[in-house]
Amino acid sequence: MVERVSRVLSKTRLIYGGGITNRDEAKAVAAHADVVVVGNAIYDDLKQALKTVRAVREARGGE
Repeated sequence: MVERVSRVLSKTRLIYGGGITNRDEAKAVAAHADVVVVGNAIYDDLKQALKTVRAVREARGGE
C-alpha cells in the first residue's frame, strides 16, 4: 500500500507509521515513504527500535 501511495504523490511527503516493529519492516517502508515513524516500538523494545532507525538510514544511503 505504501508503495502504491508513493507513486501518486508529487507535491507532498509521505509519512508512514504504525505497526513497524523490526528492522525489515522499517527498511521495506523506508523504500517508499519519506518519513518512517517508529512509535511505540521504543517503549516495547528500545534496542529493536534503534535497529529500525538504523535500517531506515541504511535504506536512504546513510542519511
